[in-house]
Amino acid sequence: MRLCGIHLKPIKKDLLKTRLLRRLNDLGLGSLAEYRTYLSHLPSTNEEWQVLINVMTTNKTDFFRESSHLQFLLERYLPEWEKRQLNRRLRIWSAASSTGEEPYSLAMVLDSYFKGADRFEICASDVDTEVLAHAKNGVYSLDRLQGIPAQYQFRGITRGSGELRRWFKIKKEIQSKVQFQYRNLVETPYSDMGAFDIIFCRNVFIYFASDLIEKVINEFYEVSATGSLLVIGHSETLQNTKSQWEYGGASIFTKSSAKHALSPSRSAPTKVLMHPTPAPHKPIPVTRVSSLASPAAVSVHAKKKVLIVDDSKTIRDLLERLFRQDSELEVIGKATNPIEAWEMIKGERPDVITLDIHMPEMDGVTFLETLLPKDPIPVVMITSISQEESGHVFRALELGAVDYIQKPSLPELNSIGPMICEKVRQAATGKVLHKQKKLSPITRSLSGQGLDQSTIVAIGSSTGGTEALKHVLTELPKGIPPIVIVQHIPPVFSAAFANRLNQLCPFEVKEARSGDILLPDQVLIAPGAKQLSLAPSGNTYCVKITDDPPVNRHKPSVDVLFDSVAKHIGKKAIGIILTGMGADGAKGLLKMREAGARTAAQDEESCVVFGMPKEAIRLGAVEEIRPLNEIAALLYSWLDRDKRLSWVKKYA
Repeated sequence: MRLCGIHLKPIKKDLLKTRLLRRLNDLGLGSLAEYRTYLSHLPSTNEEWQVLINVMTTNKTDFFRESSHLQFLLERYLPEWEKRQLNRRLRIWSAASSTGEEPYSLAMVLDSYFKGADRFEICASDVDTEVLAHAKNGVYSLDRLQGIPAQYQFRGITRGSGELRRWFKIKKEIQSKVQFQYRNLVETPYSDMGAFDIIFCRNVFIYFASDLIEKVINEFYEVSATGSLLVIGHSETLQNTKSQWEYGGASIFTKSSAKHALSPSRSAPTKVLMHPTPAPHKPIPVTRVSSLASPAAVSVHAKKKVLIVDDSKTIRDLLERLFRQDSELEVIGKATNPIEAWEMIKGERPDVITLDIHMPEMDGVTFLETLLPKDPIPVVMITSISQEESGHVFRALELGAVDYIQKPSLPELNSIGPMICEKVRQAATGKVLHKQKKLSPITRSLSGQGLDQSTIVAIGSSTGGTEALKHVLTELPKGIPPIVIVQHIPPVFSAAFANRLNQLCPFEVKEARSGDILLPDQVLIAPGAKQLSLAPSGNTYCVKITDDPPVNRHKPSVDVLFDSVAKHIGKKAIGIILTGMGADGAKGLLKMREAGARTAAQDEESCVVFGMPKEAIRLGAVEEIRPLNEIAALLYSWLDRDKRLSWVKKYA
């Protein structure tokens, strides 16, 4: 976008579209095309352009982020700067300062280094008026405090009390060192700002096109003093740009030439003057609070509140540390047992609970039976039970738990930590389906005679899938064609899950093994931590189980199964995608449809997480979209060669 230089990748464009749809609702517009027409009639000075910029910008950062840069200042740059500049203040520009964490981190470090002396000033700018208002408030949720080293907390922050006990505020002494101003980096030159000794512009260029990056860094050069620094993000590079900046270390560049350099002592204004902050459109108010404000007044992006329930202190601390590293999660409490958890819930309702199975006083399953009918809070089971005890997990899922995860060990934390955080985030926004609405199971009472057993049915699912699969399979009669299923599941549970379904269904359900021939009246479940695909075997097909790498971060992966079905079976197949987070299976289902297979997806209302089906629908991979309680009937109607029952036709 030319207004602010943002160059969005495709994945970001989907996020932008979602944000814009909310804005269209505020304006009473029906489509993005109408919004474009609306904008085309507005002058460039209209406040709606600023609203659009606010929608487009991404504002996720942390205190003391990429701390090696701060260490470089303390150990190398500042001692040398002091030798050269004894009678003036150090000037720093935090460009694209977002909600203020970067400039406040710098201010705390410099205040400590200069022992409270008035030796520095920080100019902080951003193109987003909403985040500037948040930054000026200087109020943050208490979980962010963990990112601030203890030695800076005493002089840097004040904790809230009473109703504000979960918040802290940057002290006035630190805030006074930072001047927040509106600045669009696209609008050059920057000469009105004076000269700087250090410019921080981190994790900004990843959103800019290369020509704009070159323009901006050259403008930075013009407002930099000799010996000054330009600091960019660790994931960024200036390798393909033309500039006079010299490489000085990891993501740090220096200006060694005196050519065209400004002198901070000569040119720095007493007060940095920039473009005035535009007033945002009324539907998006900017709240400015000079003192410690209520959470509602200062929250820009509300975090998901997590309550950890586990009798093991090691696990509680492990999970807390993991969740505190996630910018979208906030740990509001840790309980050693369900009784303690219930009291905490009365005080502050979490968005999601992580729950162990075996605990003193009350086990996790009993707690779910008590809790969910009263308050349907999403719950993720985090447990280390064995395959023999897996019935407890499946009972928890029946009661309405959203998902389950094997307890991580410390060595596993780095590898599976992101997956745990993702599942907890998804659960916080997912649905608690305490009881599924069921049709009367007419299909179960029917004979399977007349069903097309030469068709191969492939089903994929993830979060919420174990209950969804049970719902579908238990409504099917004996006499079905071969069904192959990939459910995202840990290895310890896949065999137990198959055995449980085998007890409930009138046909065989078992964990698949490599070489298994596809047979009528048999359902094969992919083993956990393996990849499953189908291959020709004589006049039929067989299962291939491999230890191939994860696909779409999953093992087993739905796409691996669906791709093989599209390749080898084509139009003699049916593909169904059920509830689950992410996009695994969507592209494979599209390949199946393009190969002539019939395809269906579970609808949004009945999904625990509408991720995989949503993506499949978006790609055009889905022929039919149905609620969970109609999937079995739809499948039966597609397989019923005689179309004997008129009631089925209303689903077909």
